[in-house]
Amino acid sequence: MSSFSAPSTTGQRVRLPRVPTRSAAPLRLRWGPITRWACALLATTSILALAPATLAEARPAPGPANAASAPDGSPLADQRSGGDPPVAGSAPIPRATDSEDAPAAENGRLAPSDPTAPEAGAATGTSSRPTATRSLAPRLLSPAVQRVPIAPAGQPAPTRRDDVLERAPGLVVGQHGTEGKGPSFLWRGFDAEHGSSLEVRWGIVPLNESSNPHGHGYIDPGVLIPESLRTLDVYEGSADLAQGPFALAGTLRFRPGVARDDRGLLLRAEGGFPWRGRGVSRWAPVDGAPEDLVVAEVLADSGFGASRRLTRVAGVGGLRLARGSRGDVTASAAGHASFFDLPGQVPVAALERGDIARDGTFSPGDGGRSLLGLAQVERLSRDGRRELGVWVRARHLMLRQNYTGFFAHPDTGDTLRQEHDSVAVGGRALRVVPLTDGLEFALGGELQGEWLSLDERDPAGARPPDRSARALQAQAGTWAGLAWTPVVPLALEAGARVDGVATTVTDRRPAAAAVEGAGESSSGATAALSPRVRAALTPLDAASLSASWGYGVRPPEVLGLLPDPDDPTAGGAGYTSGWSGTLQLDVRPHRAVHASVGGFLHLVDHELLFDHVSRRSIETSDTRRLGAQVHLHAAFLGHGEVTADAHLVSARTQGDGERLPGVPRQVARIGLGWAPPEGLRAGARGRFTGERAWGFGTAVGPVALLDVRAGWQARTIAIELQMDNVLDSAWASDGGAFPSRHDPEAPIDPVPRLHISAGAPRTTLLVLTWTPEAQP
Repeated sequence: MSSFSAPSTTGQRVRLPRVPTRSAAPLRLRWGPITRWACALLATTSILALAPATLAEARPAPGPANAASAPDGSPLADQRSGGDPPVAGSAPIPRATDSEDAPAAENGRLAPSDPTAPEAGAATGTSSRPTATRSLAPRLLSPAVQRVPIAPAGQPAPTRRDDVLERAPGLVVGQHGTEGKGPSFLWRGFDAEHGSSLEVRWGIVPLNESSNPHGHGYIDPGVLIPESLRTLDVYEGSADLAQGPFALAGTLRFRPGVARDDRGLLLRAEGGFPWRGRGVSRWAPVDGAPEDLVVAEVLADSGFGASRRLTRVAGVGGLRLARGSRGDVTASAAGHASFFDLPGQVPVAALERGDIARDGTFSPGDGGRSLLGLAQVERLSRDGRRELGVWVRARHLMLRQNYTGFFAHPDTGDTLRQEHDSVAVGGRALRVVPLTDGLEFALGGELQGEWLSLDERDPAGARPPDRSARALQAQAGTWAGLAWTPVVPLALEAGARVDGVATTVTDRRPAAAAVEGAGESSSGATAALSPRVRAALTPLDAASLSASWGYGVRPPEVLGLLPDPDDPTAGGAGYTSGWSGTLQLDVRPHRAVHASVGGFLHLVDHELLFDHVSRRSIETSDTRRLGAQVHLHAAFLGHGEVTADAHLVSARTQGDGERLPGVPRQVARIGLGWAPPEGLRAGARGRFTGERAWGFGTAVGPVALLDVRAGWQARTIAIELQMDNVLDSAWASDGGAFPSRHDPEAPIDPVPRLHISAGAPRTTLLVLTWTPEAQP
């Protein structure tokens, strides 16, 4: 059994004890009231989504009935009704089409309709201002939902997956490996590790893996090719009814596609030092739909130090299959194969002694491979009131790693081989019914079934497998909500979501291992109810005030049903749950200036913290995260932009008030860019992450980095020079406090020591882009 400790204000160390799970024994699947309710709601959802004629068709919505059409045939929301493009399926009651060619919303109001304007979230857009989107009532501006561009003007074109993910304000992406391995996430006071508290979707496909031996909720971002992404929708907190499992801190939803002004042929070549080569080709028919595209990527990266090589091939394709008055049917698919090395983390004490270089490794043979394929087919009605989609995801991951040397196993070493294979299928549906003027009802649901194979063992076979299992898991979520606009400036919405999971797992460890439960099967089921409410007041065009309060959940691990030889109390855990609240004020004193300031609160019951020694997520006491955030965007001289965001957060236990390990108190970014349609382009970006305390008197940081870029844009050719970490700062991209013993002759020391993963030094990248089909 492991525990964490953190320095207290009196200089003493206060232990965070492991709290036994509430469900010591597996929960048997029973046909109880919650199960019957969830199944009934899911069945009703499917009927409403597939019914050929419903109340919504008998009473047309006021906005879409007067909709205009863009030049490509996609509808533009009616400005008289106040509608704007929603995030389809991401909220109970959308008001208009999800087409990104529709005009964007500004502070809860519809922006002037400009059919020639580029999309707000285009892969190579010209505006970096986050765009607020509305989900339930006609005038609702939620603090939980905003649409941000993938590539803001004046900033470096994203070339790495980490750059795309960090488009979410306040999100910090770390690495203790290479791009081929899933990154770690810091957001809103959560150290989400590889995805345990952050939900990420590609279209309607969830990227979080319900159980992975390397980390609960593991996210593989290999399919997020920057040139293939149209928009990123950011949900802060867990107030939206369609946010599913793992959305404790929030949700990121990427939509594949190409903006209208960027369609055609794109060829891009990149080369830099330390040696990195990347090639991308993209074809999107000029007269096609936003979803029509084919993208291919090839990457070879030697890395900046030992054991940091990466090779990857990836591709994305999409096609609008049908278009009609009842809605559009689109299909998309993506996949990648990555082969990479893993440097692990090195003890700071060894760096100070000079035993190893900062970018060195004690495990030169570690590495892995990652393969992911996924596809979706989605039908979205023209008015956004009906959505139906199905998806499939296939996955393989193999990792060979050693963080602790010869600590746990002095004779054979602690090298571990983790393998994960899974096939998942799922679907989701949404139906919106207008009841009276100003009142709407929405019902939605999603299903997911998955086959899993999990394995964790010594690659040399010197000891029995630590964990090995096969499992079948079914997850279901259903939600219902009401939206009410009693008066024009005020919008209210309320609803609830029910999530349930049922799992059957077979322990594949040999009976000869003499481990309790080896070779046996067990089953369990659990459910959670999540109420969620939101409100918005927009008395002026230049100001709006919004608030939200919701309940988020994290599903239990599949391996939690298996007996743990090191912890007899393990097994059968239920959902981890917590409340999330946000209060935000948006102001727009001038058309070129947009600012917001707000606060947030997260209260989580029985938090999970990752322990590097046991390689388990250890349950601790209840936690509290209280923070404030500021966002600013300003345009100047027609082609210049300034963007900034800052987050200040206090993350502590609710009982003792001790600081949570690994969470920085401050995160801030600022960007300055100049990007005319042709000619000289330049930009700079500053990033700051506060100190990360890891307990046991250890800490990493703070980190301050400066990136610059300059280039020239012609009509069909662009050249750009990017330089990251211009000041060549020595920094750590990740860290942790745990005992290790990399010298097999050294005595065993159980005291946790600080370990770090070195951040990249100064890097230079030259990007050449050719777009022969560029429009005049």
